[in-house]
Amino acid sequence: MASHLVLITGAPASGKSSLAVGLAATLGWPLLSRDRLQEILHDALAQEATSSLSSATWKVMYALALDLLKGGSNLIIDSSLDQFRAVDEVRPLLAYSTTSHIHLDCARDIRVERYSLRAAHRHLWFNIRELAKRYADESDRWSYFEEPPAIGQPLLRIDTSENEDYFDQVLAFVESVRTCTSQKPSAPDTP
Repeated sequence: MASHLVLITGAPASGKSSLAVGLAATLGWPLLSRDRLQEILHDALAQEATSSLSSATWKVMYALALDLLKGGSNLIIDSSLDQFRAVDEVRPLLAYSTTSHIHLDCARDIRVERYSLRAAHRHLWFNIRELAKRYADESDRWSYFEEPPAIGQPLLRIDTSENEDYFDQVLAFVESVRTCTSQKPSAPDTP
C-alpha cells in the first residue's frame, strides 16, 4: 500500500494537536507538528521569535515530510496551513502519498478562549500571552487558517466548538480513504 498522509489543519486552538497525538498513538505513525519543530529550532538557535525562524520551520517541516513519504512511511502532519499559500507548498507531498485531509473548524470566540487558557503550558517561542491578546483584539488574526487549503484530496471537516468525541469519525475517515485509494499518485520526475 502507498504511503498515506494525514493532514490535520485548522486555525490555532481548534484542537489539531490533541487529535494528531491521539491518531499517531492509535495508528503508530510518526507525527510532524509544526509547533514542535518551531520550538526545537528556537531552542537550538537561541533566537528571538522572528518571521525568518517561522519561515525556516515551514521549510524543515515540508522537507522532513517529503523525505518520510518518499521513503514509504505513513505520516501525520499537524499544522495550521494558510489556505492560499499551502496549496503549492503541499503539492510535492501529494505526489508520494494518498492523503486524508482533516480540517478542524471552531467558533472564533472559543478558539480565543482556548488560546488564552493554554498560555501557562506553551513554549516561550509563542510569547503566548501577547499573542492571546492580539488574537482576542484583532478579529482577522489568523483568518487565513480558518478555511482548508484546496488541495483536491478527500476532506473531512469537523466542528470542534463543542467538546464532542469525534475521534472515531476521524479514524474511520482515514481508514476509508486509505483503503479506497488503490494507487499512489505518480511521483514527478526528479533529476
